[in-house]
Amino acid sequence: MDPRPAGMRDLLKQLDYSESFPGEELREYQLSQLKALVRHALATVPHYAKSFAGLDADRLDWRTFASLPRLGRTELQAHFAALRSGNLPASHGRPTEGQSSGSTGTPVRFLRTPVTEFFWKVLTIREHRWHFAGKLAVIRVRVEDQSLPNWGPPMACLARRSRSARLH
Repeated sequence: MDPRPAGMRDLLKQLDYSESFPGEELREYQLSQLKALVRHALATVPHYAKSFAGLDADRLDWRTFASLPRLGRTELQAHFAALRSGNLPASHGRPTEGQSSGSTGTPVRFLRTPVTEFFWKVLTIREHRWHFAGKLAVIRVRVEDQSLPNWGPPMACLARRSRSARLH
């Protein structure tokens, strides 16, 4: 993945293109991506090798996917090591550990790579672009109520006329 702005623009163009797929074509494309992910998880992640034992990823359909057991927060916290892939692609870079803020109790630990960071940035930009036509309302502690002419950095450089409001 190219972490420079040009690489981000290229991925945004690909996402824009796939957004216009007819519904059934989009679902089939998503299913093909899901099958690849499940194949990787079955082959490299101990937790999924055990909990999805017997699953044929190549025969996966939406009904089967909907019936798979969900990973809960408590299970995620208790089985962090078993949820780690034993074979991350080298091209993804070295994984580093992060964690949630723990605002609902115990923090959740996770791994990230330069590739996941790249996708997070691109998907954040994509989400912000979807909302440019509207007004952004930000609610924070200890801020002055304000109506602002744009969304502030970094989005102000892309959408100068997207208004926002800050509320205490």
